[in-house]
Amino acid sequence: MEINDLIQQRQLLKAFQSIKYLEDEIVTEMDGKDSDDKSTEFSRKVKDVDLLYNSIANKIKSIVKDTLDHPTIEEKLLTSLVELIADEEKAHARAEGTETPESTSLGMPRKWREVWKDSVKESAEERILQVPMTPEKDKDSWLAVHLGFLRKNVKEDLLKIKCSVQKCYPEDYKVCDMYVECFHNAISSHLQGLLQRHLEFNELYALLDWVANMYHSETLLGHPDLQPEVKTENLPLLLPPATWEKLKNDYTDSLKEKIKSYFDNMLKLEITEKWEKELQPELVQNQYNSSLYFDIQTIIAEHMKTSGKISTSLGNAVLEICLVDLKEYIPRFVRVFLEWDKEKSFSLFLVYLAAYINSFHDLITGLQTNFAADTKELEKVLADVTMNFRKRFLNKLEVKTQPLFKKILTKTWVSSNEILNSILSTTVQFSQDLIHLREPTNKASSKPIINQSQMSTFATEEPNYQHIITDHFGVQTAGFSARRSQVLGERVHCTGHQTKKKNETLPAAGREQKNERRSHSYNRDTQ
Repeated sequence: MEINDLIQQRQLLKAFQSIKYLEDEIVTEMDGKDSDDKSTEFSRKVKDVDLLYNSIANKIKSIVKDTLDHPTIEEKLLTSLVELIADEEKAHARAEGTETPESTSLGMPRKWREVWKDSVKESAEERILQVPMTPEKDKDSWLAVHLGFLRKNVKEDLLKIKCSVQKCYPEDYKVCDMYVECFHNAISSHLQGLLQRHLEFNELYALLDWVANMYHSETLLGHPDLQPEVKTENLPLLLPPATWEKLKNDYTDSLKEKIKSYFDNMLKLEITEKWEKELQPELVQNQYNSSLYFDIQTIIAEHMKTSGKISTSLGNAVLEICLVDLKEYIPRFVRVFLEWDKEKSFSLFLVYLAAYINSFHDLITGLQTNFAADTKELEKVLADVTMNFRKRFLNKLEVKTQPLFKKILTKTWVSSNEILNSILSTTVQFSQDLIHLREPTNKASSKPIINQSQMSTFATEEPNYQHIITDHFGVQTAGFSARRSQVLGERVHCTGHQTKKKNETLPAAGREQKNERRSHSYNRDTQ
């Protein structure tokens, strides 16, 4: 049987023995001739030996690569491969370290152990490239699916190496270490190749999670059945530090866009599902409630949890990103709401005003309690938007009461409380939804539109008109003249019920002085 046939049939030991015999003959022949006497036939024989040795080297590569491709391991074949490498090393041991003639490698070591190592490396690379990958356009989670297959395939290959392949080699081959190192390097190159693509938020997270949590876990390198042979202590980082930092930065940049998208969608849902449909907010403990604060905290909590699994710094980055975005989002939300009301004359304006202010205060409290967040800047934002709400409320109140105030400076109002009562009745009726407005915990950071306890008084007791109008509703802030407020205040003190109540609490001398001043003021204003 010819040597080539032996090689093709993987009878490599016999093939090597035949090639070595030819090589020895040529070496003997070469030693007996001068360089000038070497014929073309001699050169052809030398070339044939090299080609045959190269054929064996290629067959070694093929056997190593096929090892993991087949369901079962051909143990006899691998054992004969190890014996072949050992025979070659022994046969050429004398030539080890000697200089090789430039024209030929005849009689020199063929370094088939290095061929084996290179074959293991190439085998690992090819196995990684064979992992299924769904086209990006066909599935949003294509990368997560691919990484799942990668984990599964690598684990199965390593289990096969540990349980079946390793026993076919001597200990000095360190088969498990060799394969683990080669797979590690192949995976690293593969992941860096994936990072050259444009990756979306979910894809960036899938990569981060796979590298940080999946790779060394019990689902892959840390699998109990791989221990103790599979050692990871001496492995380099799966991704170089610079690449890892860039991946995290890309993730945080994408997270910013994701958070902004969440907030934008919340606003759209408020418009389409609540404002347009004029849905009444629910009452919780007699306070109007909006789900905004809960939805925002849920988003923060979920992303802090998932990002925190990658690293503490990424988890903290989520909170920082959300706090920064909220400083822009809350004013924008309020601005859109006020514009909607201006355009539509929203019938539930005060109801939603109360619900949103309550929700924003709940949000700040939740951020402080649940996330230990520094909310000082956000509290300033809330104070500003509350003031914007307050201005709109007072403007609306002014429009409601303006026609009635015009009647005050007539003689008709002197003899009757009807006009004044109409003003106050209109004010109370317009403001009644504010009963369900929660007072802020930090009163220094937010000026209330109206004190809830005072609003409760409207419905149960005869109100102190001057206090209500000048203090809580800010009539002057709404644009009423100081003179009108003064006239109104003085007129209120002249009404019988209120005057009687106030006089009863004064000493006699005080009542005389107060009545004298009131009479003088009253006479002056009615002339």
